[in-house]
Amino acid sequence: MNRYFSKKIARGICFVSGALALSLQVKADGIGFPTSRPGMIGALGIQKTAAFVEPLNQYAYVYLKEGESLNYQIQKAGGNLGSNALIYSIYSPLGQVGTDVTIPNATSAVQTGTVTATAETAGIWIVKMNLFGNTNYWRFDVNAMAADGTTRIGGRVYTDFIYPVQNNLANIPLFVQTPSGHRYDVALNGYNGVNSRLSSDQYGLTSVANCSESLYRSAEITDASVRSYNELSCGVQNKMFFSAIDVTMPATAPMWNLTSNQTINEWLNPALTGPVVSELAYTAVSGSNPMAGNFTLKVADHVGQATLLLDLDNDGIYGGANDRSIPFGVANANTITVPFDGLGANGSPLAAGSTMKAKVLVDKAGEVHFTMIDVEVLAGVKITRTTGEATGNTLLYWDDAALSEDGRDSITPIKDGSAGVDSGSGSGVHGWGGGTSQWGNNRLIDNWAYAGAAATQEITIEGCAANAGTISR
Repeated sequence: MNRYFSKKIARGICFVSGALALSLQVKADGIGFPTSRPGMIGALGIQKTAAFVEPLNQYAYVYLKEGESLNYQIQKAGGNLGSNALIYSIYSPLGQVGTDVTIPNATSAVQTGTVTATAETAGIWIVKMNLFGNTNYWRFDVNAMAADGTTRIGGRVYTDFIYPVQNNLANIPLFVQTPSGHRYDVALNGYNGVNSRLSSDQYGLTSVANCSESLYRSAEITDASVRSYNELSCGVQNKMFFSAIDVTMPATAPMWNLTSNQTINEWLNPALTGPVVSELAYTAVSGSNPMAGNFTLKVADHVGQATLLLDLDNDGIYGGANDRSIPFGVANANTITVPFDGLGANGSPLAAGSTMKAKVLVDKAGEVHFTMIDVEVLAGVKITRTTGEATGNTLLYWDDAALSEDGRDSITPIKDGSAGVDSGSGSGVHGWGGGTSQWGNNRLIDNWAYAGAAATQEITIEGCAANAGTISR
C-alpha cells in the first residue's frame, strides 16, 4: 500500500454502496437512493486499516431556524454485520443534545430521530458519526424539516469532505459555498471512483514544504513532495451542499465548536466580497545579502493565492530578466510576512542601497479547487460560477501535463487545461474512460476555477541597505 490508500480502503460518505450496488438518484432536496426507505439519501462507509486513526469522524451540518427540525436515519448497509460499531452524536449550537448513541454491531435496523430547534438553538446543528472497524458500510439520511414535520427544506445540509464508495457510474451534483461569498454549481458526471475522496478549498494540492502555495497541477499519489491526503487542506474548507443552496440563510450562524467546546459564529452564506490589499511595508534585515528583508502586508476579504512582484532594476516594468515573482497564500486578514532573500532572478545578491519597487497582486477572487483522489472513471466535470464577476462563467482549469501516459489505457483528452477550458457543454471536460489502468487511478487530480480580480498595492524601496529600517505605504 502507498502512503495514501489503495482501492481496498474506503471511508466516509458513500454515494453508491458496493455492498448494495445501488444507483445514484438526484432529488429536489439532495442526493438520494431509489430504495424502499425513501428517507435514505446517503451512505457512509469505512474499511479500517492501520493507516487510519480510529475512530474516523464523519460530519453532516444542518442549518435550522426556530421551529424547524433535524431528522436523521442511520443504517448498517453491508460489510461485517456482526462486528464493529458506529457511534453518533447530535450537537445543537449550545452543545451536545443527549448522549452518544451506539448502534449495535449486529443490527441492520434503521436508527432514526428528530430534534427540533428552539429560539435558543436555531443555527447550525451537527451530526457526528464515529466509525470503527474494517469493511463496514453505513447509510445515513440527514435533513432539515419544516415546522410541519413532513416537508424537507433543500439547500440546508452540507459537509466538508466526501468519500464516495461505489461500483457503478453516478452523476454527482455539488453546490459549493466559499467564505468570500462566491458560489459554484459543480457536476461530476459519469463518476466512479470505487473508493475515492473529494474535497474543496482555495489551494488544492500543495507541497510538503509550503502549505500556503498552490501547486496548480495534478500529481501521482506516490509523490512524496505533495502533502498527504490527510493534510491536503491548507485553506478554509468550502461548504459542499447536496442541493441548491438556500440563499435565505444568514451570513453567519451560531455553531458548537467541537475543538474548543464553545459556541462560535460560523460563516454560512456570506455576502460577496473582493480582496483588498493594505499596509504593504518592507523591513531590511541583517544578513549576508545586503538587500534581504521582510515584506509585510494585509489582505482582507480573501482566502487563497497572492503574488509579491519585485521590480529589482526599478525600470517600472515587472517581469524583467532579473525581476522576481514570489507567490504566497492568504489564510485570513492578519498580517502576512513574505521573506525576501535579497537575490535577483539570476541568483546574485542585489547591491547595497539598491532602489526597487514592490507590488502585491491578487488577481484571483473566490478561487475554488476540487481535488479528486484515486478516481477510476469520470465522464467529465462541469462548473458554473453563480455569483460575482462574470456570473455564469463555465471555465475550468487543470494541469495534468506532468503525469505520464505510460501504462494507462484511458487518457484524458486535454492534459494541460491551465489556460481554461469551457466546461459548459455535454458531460463537461477533464474526463477519462474506463479500462484496467485509468487516468485518475492512484492519482491526485486537481481542478480549479476563479473570478477575476485586480487588488494591488505598491511601494518603492529607495536606497535601503540592511538595518535601514522600514519603508511602507
